Amino acid sequence: MRRNTFCFWVFFLFCPFLISAQNNLTNNLLNFRVVFEYTQIASKSGETIAIIDTMSLDVSREVSVYYDRNLEKRDSMNSVNFMRMKSVNFLSDEQELQRRLEIKESADDIIGDRVGETSRLIKNRVKNELITLARDENDLRYKFKVVESLIPEWDILPDTATILNYSCIKANTNFRGRSFTAWFSTELPVNDGPWKFYGLPGMILFVEDSDQIFSFKAIGLEKIEEIAFDIYDSHIEIISSEQFKKLRQNQFKKVSYGFYEGATSVTYFYNMNNPITYPEIEISE
Repeated sequence: MRRNTFCFWVFFLFCPFLISAQNNLTNNLLNFRVVFEYTQIASKSGETIAIIDTMSLDVSREVSVYYDRNLEKRDSMNSVNFMRMKSVNFLSDEQELQRRLEIKESADDIIGDRVGETSRLIKNRVKNELITLARDENDLRYKFKVVESLIPEWDILPDTATILNYSCIKANTNFRGRSFTAWFSTELPVNDGPWKFYGLPGMILFVEDSDQIFSFKAIGLEKIEEIAFDIYDSHIEIISSEQFKKLRQNQFKKVSYGFYEGATSVTYFYNMNNPITYPEIEISE
């Protein structure tokens, strides 16, 4: 990233009307969506890989919801696959797995390889409250909730940039053990941003940590009618941030490779150690 003025050239795949709608979004900030490209650098069998998710931040005057844009579609596909299974066999024979992979080249289904993000983060900017909703590895419903009251502390700098045709200002913060640089725009005067980032006098459109392991880049804006969320389900268990961290770590320890066989829909899942090591964005409390 340059220190002075720079410009992202973006194909507005998710927001073809962005330029014409810019003034409307600025003047009417009741409900709108910022689409982010979230990138994290991980390790797969000793090699560095980039994992990219498309995330949505749905914003209202007081509350926002941050979630994986493709989650609903994946959930639907998983439900269809589950319904077709008449018999499921869980195995741990690596040689048999390799034999099946040689025949088919790839598995019919993979569970635990972290295709996309499943948790949702609800941010109440009035209360300075962050609520993370999480699943366990065997259920599509949200069963756990982490409630935090915190806001990053920022140092605002004189550097400027242009992102999605919005003038932006640079800011730095040390948050949960990492140093981050953000670019925010006062032309979108909403105190919000991707993930747990907020607390600036404008919408955060880009964030990157100093080690360039994690980045959040705005790639589009959309006007929406309303945002939907429900955090009052009595069946959701409140857990600590440390418990949530361990829950995610356990989810990523194993990968199951699934193979469907014929009209009988007999499914074989082979449970193996996950070859991918994921970095922790939150190193400390």
